[in-house]
Parts: sequence; C-alpha cells; structure tokens
Amino acid sequence: MWIVLVAAALAGLPMEEVRWDIAVRGPVAEAIVTQRFTGPVEAGQRAQFMFALPHEGVVDDMTMVIGDTIIHSALRESRQARQEFEVAALDGQIAGLTTQVAGGVFQQELANVPAGQDIEVQLRVLWPVTRTGGQFELVVPTNVAPRFATGFGTHNEFTVRQPYPVRVDADIEAGFDIASLHSPTHTGVNVTTQDSHAGVHWQDRHASGDMILRWENNTGDTQAAAITSGDHSLLVMEGPAPTRGDSGAVEWVLVLDTSGSMSGTPWRRAMGVANNLLANVGPEDTIGLLTFGQSIRSLPPASGARGVELVRQRLAQEGPSGGTLLPSALSAATALPHDGAMRRVMVLITDGLVTDEDGSLTALASAGQRADLAILGVNASPNRALLDRLAVAANGTSSYYLPGDTSDSVTDRLLTAVDNAKCTDVRVEWSTGVQAWPTEPGPLVAGIPVVIAAQHRDTPTWVEVSCRLNGQRWARRVTPTQVDRGRGLQAAWARRNLEALLHDGWATGTDPRLKATALALEYGILSPWTSLVAVESRPDGDGRHALADVDVPEQGTNKPASVTVDDVRRVEYQNPSVDTSSTTRGQVLTRDFLNQIPAGRSYDSAVGMAVGVVGGGGNPNIAGGATSENTYLLDGITITDPVTGTFSLNVNQDRPSSVQPELRTAPSPAPNLSLIHI
Repeated sequence: MWIVLVAAALAGLPMEEVRWDIAVRGPVAEAIVTQRFTGPVEAGQRAQFMFALPHEGVVDDMTMVIGDTIIHSALRESRQARQEFEVAALDGQIAGLTTQVAGGVFQQELANVPAGQDIEVQLRVLWPVTRTGGQFELVVPTNVAPRFATGFGTHNEFTVRQPYPVRVDADIEAGFDIASLHSPTHTGVNVTTQDSHAGVHWQDRHASGDMILRWENNTGDTQAAAITSGDHSLLVMEGPAPTRGDSGAVEWVLVLDTSGSMSGTPWRRAMGVANNLLANVGPEDTIGLLTFGQSIRSLPPASGARGVELVRQRLAQEGPSGGTLLPSALSAATALPHDGAMRRVMVLITDGLVTDEDGSLTALASAGQRADLAILGVNASPNRALLDRLAVAANGTSSYYLPGDTSDSVTDRLLTAVDNAKCTDVRVEWSTGVQAWPTEPGPLVAGIPVVIAAQHRDTPTWVEVSCRLNGQRWARRVTPTQVDRGRGLQAAWARRNLEALLHDGWATGTDPRLKATALALEYGILSPWTSLVAVESRPDGDGRHALADVDVPEQGTNKPASVTVDDVRRVEYQNPSVDTSSTTRGQVLTRDFLNQIPAGRSYDSAVGMAVGVVGGGGNPNIAGGATSENTYLLDGITITDPVTGTFSLNVNQDRPSSVQPELRTAPSPAPNLSLIHI
C-alpha cells in the first residue's frame, strides 16, 4: 500500500521557495536550507510537511523568521520537544518542531503562524563530499518521493502537492585546481571556475529529483585526503587504481524490484541493465533471479546459457505493480542455494522507496556475508539513505542511474565495481592517539570512498592508510590540512559515531536508542530520537511551561493519540502500549481535542487529522485504502452508502463525543477493513 510522504506545505501555507546556500571546503559541505512560505489568511494556522536533506548529513540548527521576529531552536529529546511544541501551540505561541522521520527524510511542524506574514524556516546541515568514478560528488536532494509499504493492499490514488521552486547557490573551494565541474542531472546550471574555486547557481520553478554536482582535479591522485580542526579530523580514502580480480566462475543472483513505484522510466532502465547483465554471464557462471513486489518469486541459479534463458523467460512475465517486500526479499535472496566453490555476486536493482528501512537493514545484516552486493538505484529521487547503508552493511557498492546515462554505461560501471579487486586487511594509523569511527573499515575499492571521522587530544601530523591487494601491501600517507570548520568536524564525528551505533543495532538486534540519544544530545545533532524545537518568547516569560505541566508517552508517534485540555495548560497524552496480539491500528480524536484546533465542522474533516489518513474532508484514504473501502459506524450502526461505499449521513462535529479512524488488517487475500467510529 502507498504511504505518502508529502514534500509540500499543508494547512494553507503554500511553499514559495526552497533555497540552498552551500559552502564547500575540501571534503565537507555546509548549507543553510531556507524554506519560505506564504503567510496564512487567518491567524493560528498549524502546518506539517515533509522534506529531504542529505542522508549522511548533520542537522544541528533550526531558526524561524517571521517578519522582524527571529526564533532560535533548542535540541531536546524527542518526547520533551513534543511536549514543548504542543503546549506552546495550545497556549497561542508561535512554535516550530523539526524531527527526523527516516534516513534523509525530515518533518517540519509549525503552529500559530500570524496572519498575513510570510515565514522562513532555516536549517543548517553539514555533510561530506563523496567521490564516484574518480570525481568529487555533491548530492542536493530537492524532494521526497512517495514510499511503498510492505503489505498486499495497493492503491495508486495518492495526493502530492505541486512541486515548488528551488534555488541552489554553491561556493566551492576544492583545495586543488578544478579541471571541470558539471551537473549530470540538471540543465541550466550556471558554473564559474578559477583555479581551486568555483561558483554554482541554479534555479527552477519545479523541484525535479536529486541535483548532483561533480568536479575533478588535474592530478587524479586523490586516494586519501584528510582535514583537521581543533580536536577532530576527517579522513576520506579509497582503494588503489582499478585492477580486475581473478574470481573464476561467478554465481550471479539478480534481485529485481517489481513494485508499483518502479513503473515507467525506472522499469525501462532496470530491464535494460538486467538484459545487459545476462549478456555478460559466462558459460562457467550460473545465474538466478528473485523478484519482489506484490509477492516474491525466485529462480535458483542455473548454469550458463540455460540459466540465462530461464531468467529471460521469467523477466518477460514480470511488470511493476503493488507494494514492496524488500526485507523479505533480501532474506530470501541470501537463502537461495549456493555453490560454496563459486563467488556469489548479488545485484540489487531498486529505487529503495520503502518505509521499513530498519527491517531491510536487519534482514541483510542477520544473513551474514554470503555474497558480494552491488546495488543500482533507478529513480530520479531514490532512497539513497537506505541503499547506501545496505551497501556499507554488506561491504558492497551502490551506484545510481542518472539522466544522460545509458544501459550500457551503467552496466559497465556495475561490472567494473564487481570486478575490481578489493584491498583487504585495511589499517589506518595516526601520528597520535584517536578515537575513530568506523573502528574497523571494510575493504577498499577504487572509486568508492570510505569516510573516517576521528576525535583526538593532540593534532595529528600524518595519517597512513594501508591494505593488502593481490598479495602486496599498498600504503598511502597524507598530511592533514588545517581548516577552520567551526563545529563542522565535531558534528561529522558525532554523526559517524551515531551511524556506527545504528549499524550495531541492525547487526545484533539490540536497541541503540539510549546510547544514540545521549550522543546526539551531547553534540547537539538531530537524530531519530532527538528533535529541534523553537518557541516564541513573550515579555512575561520565556514561553515554555514546566515539564510537570505536561504528560506525554515516552514512545509513540509524533502525533498524540488523544488530547484533553484543562485550562489550556494541562495536556494529557493517552497512547496505549503496542498490543502484539492485534493487527488493528486506530486513533481516538476526542471532542475536547477537536474543539482546541482549527478543523472543519464535521466528523469527516476531523478524520484527516489522524495518523495514516490522507484527504480529510469528504471521503479519506485510510492507511492507503481506497475512498470506497471505508465503513462508517454511528454508535456501532453502519451509515455507509451501500452503492458508493462512502458516507451517506453527515454529522456536526459538536455532536459526537469522539471520532476514531481504525484499520483492521486481514490475512491475504482478504481485504483490509477501514472503520470510522462516531
């Protein structure tokens, strides 16, 4: 079923523009991302929207600007941040809340925006510049693509607002003379270069997928580089020049995404690369296939021409439709019969647009290192956060099909990454004692960077990287460049540390929440368990209530399950613990709660405020279901129109004591049941 992540403003606050002001210094980029909205007609509006930021980035500041008013944020544990935001919202104060929804996907909430005044939300983000194919690469995500959820029900009627204008200005100081700079994804990019400096300007009326900038130097010798500032350093390294490994016969496993989000251009690209891969299967090789979408289908590996023909026949029967079962597909692919005498190479072709990212990472980590993994992303806005993390977890590679690429060029790039010999037994030595993340880097491959962040007491004077390639020891020593990066390298170290904690959680099944939260709070960075909250100050106080005035659950969603209000200062959240014996999901919206917020004067308008409901007002979609699949119950008696499947009786919001949207999940192939209790 579709779960829609909307990258636009809601609640009457149209998005005017998103502006990226980027400064690149060596291997680190820092940006102020400004989201500008048109002010509401009526005061007291509340808005919620999704947006994308670099998934490997560090978000450490949020500022709201409304006219002459500037409201700065503070980092809090997510529960406390939610407390402060909700109380401020009920008390009439201007407030903002920034949370991380998934890797690279964030949510912004605003409350009590003054009428007639435009608003700007400014976020600061830092992220590393990576390398691909011998070029430095900067990825600027401009929108959030809809995500497929695991499950059997599908529905293609989803609402995404019109794309908004985007402007990107980048000031690049590469640290070396720039030979060329271009964008492989966008046209109309204005570029000026002089020696080691470059300026970039681009703007468009519509956000159109990830914008990528690439540049290269004149020497090509960039297999290791390091910068240092204060008590933190950043090392970027990759393997020596490409050499083909003598791997003998290969056991190929093609894992192909056939979910609905792969329709159109992504599917044509995927099939082009898949057919090219089949043409490269040798007579001594074997080839197997696993497809995943509405269901999982597999072909065990078969030898040479026979295996190729079987896969071609199966591919001719496939097409994109339905939901996605990526976690189960990864488990099934690693469990396919394996000839231990052969090298297994698993090629995953997908857009990565799934909601269960943790499940996918856990499935791959729990399977162990049974294959070399090569991932190809084939969407204009693929889920780079998930695909890159999957590659790191399996010591594999991830690459992307970009505008201007061809099936042949992408296939060559995939095969080169697979064939390049890995430089193993990696050692990193510093001239002084450091605490570095990751602590044990995986094998190095030419053209695929590995980033290590280090914390130290004494400034390192050199760093040496070495590994073993084809029986020979390869080494490279570099002198770190002193830079003035403020807290940039400190935040980068914290982010690498956080990623290591998350990876350990996926690999071992442990919960990294406590350690990750403490780390994020110490270094002031956004994480899955910390949020940025900004609240308007008032002449008679700072606008924040004591925590004792508010009671919220320690775990749960970003929205309250129900809210009751006593004198506008006491807010009680009632979020029951998860019942693992039930597949029912629901939410109660009480009359008291609905009377405190700007909503329509009917129960169907209120339904749209619940988690998992899209299109409140009229007949909504609940958890991806169709508008005609809802059942409306008034005191337990159905008021559903038997012909249209929609509501047949309207009820004023002042009459019901509560409104409760509910989804009851049925075993396949029976349909799920969407209920609205009044």
